[in-house]
Amino acid sequence: MEKFKYSFLFCFIVFFRVNGGAAQASKLFVFGDSYVVTRSVDRGAVCWQEPYGITYPGRPSGRYSDGLVLTDYVAMFLGLREPPIHYEAMNSTDLDKIQTGMSFAYGGTGVFGNSSGTSNLGDQVDLFKQCLDDGVYSTADLQGSVALVSITGADYSALLNVSDPKNPQALLSYIEACVNQLMQDVTRLHDLGVETILVTSVPPLGSLPSLTHSLGYQNYSATANSWASFHNFWLQQAINEFNAENGDGDGATPFIYMDLFNAYMFALQDSATIYPGNVRFESPIFKPCCIGMGEDSTCGSIDAKGNKLYSVCDDPTSVFFWDSEHLTQSGWRAILTTLQSTTDSLLRCLSKQKA
Repeated sequence: MEKFKYSFLFCFIVFFRVNGGAAQASKLFVFGDSYVVTRSVDRGAVCWQEPYGITYPGRPSGRYSDGLVLTDYVAMFLGLREPPIHYEAMNSTDLDKIQTGMSFAYGGTGVFGNSSGTSNLGDQVDLFKQCLDDGVYSTADLQGSVALVSITGADYSALLNVSDPKNPQALLSYIEACVNQLMQDVTRLHDLGVETILVTSVPPLGSLPSLTHSLGYQNYSATANSWASFHNFWLQQAINEFNAENGDGDGATPFIYMDLFNAYMFALQDSATIYPGNVRFESPIFKPCCIGMGEDSTCGSIDAKGNKLYSVCDDPTSVFFWDSEHLTQSGWRAILTTLQSTTDSLLRCLSKQKA
């Protein structure tokens, strides 16, 4: 059954590659947060608890979802049979596996440090540079390489503690600082030799179940979504300016903006859409599949006796959100279908690299 599911998903990606042209990258390097983690190195993380992974591979696999996540789809689109291994697993794995790239991603990552001690994006770029300095990868190895950078809101999760919400200018200044730091980090990746860098937008934060639960999963927080909109406006503007100065003038650019915000909003606002696999998302679409039962419980929580403190929907394939922050495998697949401009840009860049 697991092989059938994976084969179906691979064929789904191949469909888009065939209709858009061949995509092939030499290596994929992954940076950022839980949206792109495919095998968390933190064995205490909730993604290693049931029911995570129930759709694919049928057990917890270190992904923050019931199945595949963004990195899996990007890797398959690029012609890679599996996502890259994590940096911390490099010394305990077959070194042949590092030839297709490496992941530095870690759940909870933002551009700035946080109270939990999670590394920031700059720390991950430092580790990548260390790999280059140590000869794990050469400059030649980076030819035709792609980086996926996902920073989707960790810096804003404690926004009310950072700035006075009654002071709009303080909020905007903080958001601008986040975008500036993000651009510094991805520019470093480009300067280190990565040729094409996919940079995600922040999703509509006010539409995540962590905020919509207080509204009975019937509506979203327009205020929180506005934070994301400001972030994304400035990020896209900065990317466009960088590309104008560093692109080849023929459509191939160093940075590709991955518009998760509008891809989310399309799915959330058009419940009648039928996605590949004959999937239509159930209403209320803001309600996640896996929900903690109790104020302090989350998806995956258990009590001292091992009893489950969460509930799981009957059919994860018909639900957009998996838990309070993350998408189901079907949710990610739906997002992919609306990112045609991203895939087109990526194909142009890869074709220029081969030329």
